[in-house]
Amino acid sequence: VCILGDIAREGQDVLTLANALTAHGHTYLGFARGYDPALDRDDRLTTEALALATGADVILLFVGTQKGSSRLPAAQLALLDGVGHLGKKMVVILSSEIAPDMGFLRTMITPVAGLLLAPLSVKGAALHAVETLLGDRAPLGRLTETLTDPTDPTADRRGYKVGPFVGYRYYDTIGLGAVYPFGHGLSYTKFRYSALKIDPNGAVTFTVQNTGKRAGVAIPQVYLGIKGSAVLRPQKELMGFAYVSLQPKEKRTVTLSFGDPLYLSAGIREKGRYRLSVGESVADIRLTADFPAGEGTLPPDGAKLHEYLPTLTTI
Repeated sequence: VCILGDIAREGQDVLTLANALTAHGHTYLGFARGYDPALDRDDRLTTEALALATGADVILLFVGTQKGSSRLPAAQLALLDGVGHLGKKMVVILSSEIAPDMGFLRTMITPVAGLLLAPLSVKGAALHAVETLLGDRAPLGRLTETLTDPTDPTADRRGYKVGPFVGYRYYDTIGLGAVYPFGHGLSYTKFRYSALKIDPNGAVTFTVQNTGKRAGVAIPQVYLGIKGSAVLRPQKELMGFAYVSLQPKEKRTVTLSFGDPLYLSAGIREKGRYRLSVGESVADIRLTADFPAGEGTLPPDGAKLHEYLPTLTTI
């Protein structure tokens, strides 16, 4: 195993990463910077990194966006491209202060074997990332933003209203698959969801079971939508989530309150048939149930879907 990427040095000595790898029986080949964050390009550093990577079976490649930017710098893209041409197994550890542009995945000659989003500016974060990849830590994070490929022409929203269709609400309603959807996150185990019960006054109960052989943490998410609303609404909106730590084969009943989200600005709770969904992300729904609720009617707001969603038009 080799480690590439200058950003791996942030917050700790690279030797600590090497020690973690060797403790698990991996042969550590060395570290190469691969790029200089202060330069647009450094062919010497890229060449040195590729020479080291040539002898590795697995490459841990650390990259990160610069402050205020969602795109990886040119020097890091060049390193990714070079490593991709080697045809080796590569795991990318990506650091970004804002939702990163995932377009680089589309251009990779060799698909990445794994992608870990980690805040590497935090002290010891790179070590924690490596320990997670080795299985010493359970991955707990879930995406709070939708990660997309801006080079996809269907993602262009210029000239359209935003309104309620912010973030995942847009991608989910339009049916546009994101690279990684809102709420997404992986685990070293699997979870089964069952026994969904709804109290229309604002509570939902269900069971989560760890069906795997390792302990893990499930982050069930509750989404709500209404069918045939008189006003224009997203298909699903997040109402709540839970943190459920489970040992192998353990199951637990979870109760979440979704409050009273059915009131609009006019103070009227629209009468209709609501759909509640429980899932591991906005796109990975495990349980659904419809229920009637509300007592009032709303006048149509006159909004047209094609004013907000560019691929759903009346043309």
